[in-house]
Amino acid sequence: MADTSHTSSTPAILIATLGGQPQVVTFALDALLARGEEINDVYLLHPSLANPRTRQAWQRLQAEFTDDYYALIVNHRTTRTAPASEGAGNTG
Repeated sequence: MADTSHTSSTPAILIATLGGQPQVVTFALDALLARGEEINDVYLLHPSLANPRTRQAWQRLQAEFTDDYYALIVNHRTTRTAPASEGAGNTG
């Protein structure tokens, strides 16, 4: 069985994608915290918030980060977002 206990001496950043299911981000964060990772920042990449499904997912996730639960665990909790450009990667 693999050793899942891990303690990090260096603070880490979680970079996650946000689609229509915001719980994927909190599942990943919970798993990292359970391993002893010290997550100081969370960066989210997502499609445009003009999409109702993405906007609703973003709002639900924001509610999780305003709750005291993550505020007590993550030292300098910051959630930053960057909408994915629709034309990114196109050269022609």
